[in-house]
Amino acid sequence: MFLSQITIENFRKIQSLNLELNKGLNLLVGENDSGKTAIIDAIKFILGTHSNDWLRLEKDDFYSADGKTYATEIKILCIFKNLSEDEAAMFLEWLSIEDSNYYLKLTFKAKRKENSNSISEISYDIKAGEDEESGVVSGEARNKLKVTYLKPLRDAEYELAPRKGSRLSQILANYDIFQTEKGEKHPLVDIMNTANTYVNTYFENDGKEILKKINDEYLEEFSLVNNGVKSKLDISPNELGKILEKLELKGFSKIEVGNLGLGSNNLLFIAAEMLLLKGSNYTGLKLSLIEEIEAHLHPQSQINLIDFLSKQSEKLGIQSIITTHSNSLASKVDLSNIIICKNGKAFSLRKSETKLNAGDYEFLRRFLDDTKANLFFANGVIMVEGDAENLFLPTFAEFIGIPLHKHGISIVNVGSTALLRYAKIFLRANSTKGVLDIPVAVVTDLDIKPRKYFEENTVEKKMYKITDTNINTIKTQFNVLSTIDFSSLLGIEYSSKSKLESDFKSLIPKDSKVKIKAGEYLSALLVPVDFNLDTLPDIMANVLQDRQFEDQKVKYFIGTDWTLEYLLGLSCLKDLFYEAILTAKLLQKSDDFDFNDDEYREEIKRINQKANGEIASWEELETTPEIAYKLYWEIMQGMGKNKTSKAIVAQCLASLLEREKNNQSLVSRVKKDQHLKYLIDAIKHAANVQS
Repeated sequence: MFLSQITIENFRKIQSLNLELNKGLNLLVGENDSGKTAIIDAIKFILGTHSNDWLRLEKDDFYSADGKTYATEIKILCIFKNLSEDEAAMFLEWLSIEDSNYYLKLTFKAKRKENSNSISEISYDIKAGEDEESGVVSGEARNKLKVTYLKPLRDAEYELAPRKGSRLSQILANYDIFQTEKGEKHPLVDIMNTANTYVNTYFENDGKEILKKINDEYLEEFSLVNNGVKSKLDISPNELGKILEKLELKGFSKIEVGNLGLGSNNLLFIAAEMLLLKGSNYTGLKLSLIEEIEAHLHPQSQINLIDFLSKQSEKLGIQSIITTHSNSLASKVDLSNIIICKNGKAFSLRKSETKLNAGDYEFLRRFLDDTKANLFFANGVIMVEGDAENLFLPTFAEFIGIPLHKHGISIVNVGSTALLRYAKIFLRANSTKGVLDIPVAVVTDLDIKPRKYFEENTVEKKMYKITDTNINTIKTQFNVLSTIDFSSLLGIEYSSKSKLESDFKSLIPKDSKVKIKAGEYLSALLVPVDFNLDTLPDIMANVLQDRQFEDQKVKYFIGTDWTLEYLLGLSCLKDLFYEAILTAKLLQKSDDFDFNDDEYREEIKRINQKANGEIASWEELETTPEIAYKLYWEIMQGMGKNKTSKAIVAQCLASLLEREKNNQSLVSRVKKDQHLKYLIDAIKHAANVQS
């Protein structure tokens, strides 16, 4: 039996939510106040917890759109499926049937009546059955539906310590080896009785002085003659439940002596809770709710834990609903187990719910690491294909007055042209059920070289396209690539064979032994298409049009010429761009520069003067495209032979923009520059800022 579906209406920030859950692991991700805890608490209200956590509905638990007017009714509905025969027998009078399969429907309804003094009277009931009015669920049946709950700020050491009603004693009491028939003694009772005998014997002999003082010197004086009081020392009543309350679960490290820290104690506590759910005699719902599972755990322990839960959940028959803010955890879990929470809505990434195809899921399983998983926790996302954009855009955004961190925007550096595969995470298969309200801006280059390049390199006056036939031939030649989806490359015209080969190889796993050979094989298959230089503007316009993409909240923003760097050379930032190139070349020569050293400062001043002077002289003699070509291709890329790092240039340019942040004249020109417009529009889209 597992919780298959939950529907929530008018609970906290959730106005209406319908969520289908996985049988095993469900990982709730999202920014703060997105609704993760509301989902967990809704389940706790309707099902209760094994630890009998105290729950009380307040007025604030009723949905309010404006903080003034509150809903008057909360409804939480749970549907349980895959009931075994034994489980079905426990809930027989409330069961429903669908396609010859039993399911259990539980409905929680709370009503709020506001008195004239503005104090709310709140009542609720829980009923079972298809029509929601079939009948009240018995206490015994409800006990079988309780969940295991681990709160976010849990005190694991306290929970596992000996005390009356300790959590550890509750867990152990439900385990099969602590179940006894009526009138039967558990072995632990005999053990404790034996220990008690030894304790009594000790205080009757070696320790008798203590009892003598208590009885003769004090109690005899305190008590009445006709009602004398005596005492003895022994172990408290040896009922099994009392014995279990005296037990403490302590952990120890194989490499360190002493008490465990918070992280290790949390692992110990989770292990104890798993013991309850795994108990062979436990026949109820095996559902664990864990908030902020990463609490007190370092990243490697987080990964080990989530890996266990991910692989073992269904095997052990345990369903888990877990919340997290950890990039590491989100990147290690199968995408289909993730549920993104946003604005009181929940969006499952199961295969039937998104526009990702089977190949996309396989690709993302390999390449979605923790540096990219921050997209699950963002208000907006900007996806880029390289380090240069990743390093430059945050400073550029701040320069134009839209700081990314203030708008909760994450930049995801995909490191390849497989941008749409990541973007489709946010696209719903059926948008009528709701759209994920996270704007995604995909920033990419046009990657068509300018006329001057082809005039100087007549041999390369060709375009390249990958075809279905090429892909099928490669998959036949290399069987290990048969499951990889290369469709994102289809229809794209490349002016560089090496760029097409690079994009092709980026879709193949890094550890694949055929990666290089497959790239070379593709290169041999490609048939170049000659073109007339006079048609280059039409080709560029067609490619720009073909690459446009907008669906739901995902939108492409494509540079209008060659690359980001070439466009910077065309823009009003060309002088700063040249200064950044020269600074990057200086830094690449040596790692020993002290940025506070007078010699370095003098060199930077010389570079500034050189850049400004040469740009001014070039502008008198050359066109802007010629200057851009000179800056990017000839100086920065060394005609393809002596390249300056794009990443270092981007870092240097970001520093120079920071220097010019109070130059309002430059800020104004940047905002109006058509060559930078695609970057500005991408940032505005991700930030939900109107143009």
